[in-house]
Amino acid sequence: PARINITLYGANAEDYGRLCAVPDAFEIVRDNISWLKESGINCLFNFTATPWNIESLPHVKEYAAQMGIPLRLTVYNFPPVRKADASGFSRLSAECAGKLQAEHDLACTDSDYLLTRACHELPVPAQGKENKMNCYGGKSQFWIAWNGKMTPCGMLNEPHTDPLVEGFLPAWQALKEKTAKIYLCTECAQCPKRETCISCAAIAVAETSRFDEKPEYMCRLNNSYREHIKKSIQENT
Repeated sequence: PARINITLYGANAEDYGRLCAVPDAFEIVRDNISWLKESGINCLFNFTATPWNIESLPHVKEYAAQMGIPLRLTVYNFPPVRKADASGFSRLSAECAGKLQAEHDLACTDSDYLLTRACHELPVPAQGKENKMNCYGGKSQFWIAWNGKMTPCGMLNEPHTDPLVEGFLPAWQALKEKTAKIYLCTECAQCPKRETCISCAAIAVAETSRFDEKPEYMCRLNNSYREHIKKSIQENT
């Protein structure tokens, strides 16, 4: 493989015990990471920040540096899209998530580039321009769920087709046609701050249950991210 992505839940047994209830898992993960490096296989670490592991982030960064493996931070947590009861769901506030992402990016990305993006406002698109899905989902990539259904994305339950019944090529063609009919929020398409926003079709549905509704959480996260980039750079110049 060209690269293996590994999600870390912490950097020691205590972290894994707190978040995963399996303290011994960290030792297994650590040994496998060492084996991959010895085998010459490139790795990338992912870390998803939650209220339960955010204090582990400095330890994870230190461990990633020791191993010489890049670390990608994810601050956005999808609301559960496959659970009937989401009462136990908890995540960082949008403001905290935006600040955390800004701090991470400032530590590993050129500050001039970040400031340019944080200050840049895009023009409003021409009237009548269709706001369709702008990712690869349902165009050049697909996801096969646990039940065999084909969807455009791992975080979308709909639209779907059934390659086990229809056959792969007919299912793929039907999925492309269904995906092409999806329209996203017009207000999001016209937002001048959309260059730094990571909102997508899956996030819109997870947050609002609709493709064409604005996910307010993402607006707050993006605003927080941009403001902290600008504030941090201005304070240090």
